[in-house]
Amino acid sequence: MAKKSSATASSQEAAVALPPYQDETIQEFVNVDNDKYQATIVSTNEGSGDHPDLDMLKKTSFVLGVLALLDSNKAPSEMQEIVATSSSEILFDGRVRFKYNTERI
Repeated sequence: MAKKSSATASSQEAAVALPPYQDETIQEFVNVDNDKYQATIVSTNEGSGDHPDLDMLKKTSFVLGVLALLDSNKAPSEMQEIVATSSSEILFDGRVRFKYNTERI
């Protein structure tokens, strides 16, 4: 069974972690297979030492979630809903809602 966890830099896990999300879909979105999807943080904000800040962790987690979602067998309309909901909560703390067309052109 593949190891799954929220995106964190492996040696930096104790420094910062994603908050738990109440929405099960969002929590599943950020819990990616670390063997398949990884982000290497090559530079952090000044003053944060070797540890990524929460904003960087949220952004990398979102991108890894999108990459994993693209590899899934979910329908495009379901992927749209997941990305819209997850981006609202992860990137904008629920302050932005996305509207999209689920009909194919």
